[in-house]
Amino acid sequence: MVSCDLKKPLCKGIIVSKEQETKNIELLLFSPINLIMLLDILYLVASVNLFLFVNQYSLNIFYNIDI
Repeated sequence: MVSCDLKKPLCKGIIVSKEQETKNIELLLFSPINLIMLLDILYLVASVNLFLFVNQYSLNIFYNIDI
């Protein structure tokens, strides 16, 4: 085991400061890939809702069925 003295420059890099931690979390949350995935999920939900709405509307027109 290696004893770690906080005054040594090598050991300072191991401990992540709270500010750096929040920066890392922000980078994870707002990275372009995550934003694209979020938009993709929102698009999927919207298209499914639109599909269900159109289906219900067409059923009401053509078959006079109340849902």
